[in-house]
Amino acid sequence: MVAPLMSESGLKLLDLGCGTGLVTSSFARALSIEIEAHLVDVDAEMLAVARARLEMDHWVKSFSCSPAELIPHSDESFDVVLIGSAWHWMKAEQALCEIERVLKPGGVVFIFEYQFPKALNHGELNDWIRIQFNTVWKPQTQVPRGTLKELTASWRIHDQFSQRSALSLVGERTHDASELAGVIASQSRYQHYEQSLAEPEQLLERARLQKNLEDWMRSGICGFSYSYEGYVFKKRQ
Repeated sequence: MVAPLMSESGLKLLDLGCGTGLVTSSFARALSIEIEAHLVDVDAEMLAVARARLEMDHWVKSFSCSPAELIPHSDESFDVVLIGSAWHWMKAEQALCEIERVLKPGGVVFIFEYQFPKALNHGELNDWIRIQFNTVWKPQTQVPRGTLKELTASWRIHDQFSQRSALSLVGERTHDASELAGVIASQSRYQHYEQSLAEPEQLLERARLQKNLEDWMRSGICGFSYSYEGYVFKKRQ
């Protein structure tokens, strides 16, 4: 996906809707090339977690708190734009125009989602998280948002982009309780639930979430399996 985009100066990457930075770090580890990464997210708290995780990595150059509809970077700046489990939060028409603006001709956009990770050796933890998502964290007013293929339909009819591939893959990574709480907090269902609470209760609920996970994950770190679905779109030269 990225090899044809390489230049002498490496690969310039924008992680749009970066959340806590897990996508950026995973993508960087999967590459054996030099990259320059810039992270953007509208959520200041998640961006602070990403900064704490990645600011010591020399290849991460900037963190910006901004919506996808107003990307704080200049025209034709990036070779690759990553959007991991975030496209459904963005206003499609405005965000697509902004991405087209900051992406170099011939650059690619990788939009993907993952099924919520399953603990490899902790079925009870998986059951607890599933029950929470389907009871406590399930807002009655949340409207189904459609599949990723349906959500990315606007890319397929855009005159400046073409779909190059569809991807499906499985990966593994480890999390401690704090990281897993961040993964949960990035999910739309949990965020809808949290936003229904008063602000002081939101902070208490997040603290309760992490304490519950620490109780379940007594060993400190667990391995998790991620199943990904994604689409790669290329900007015309």
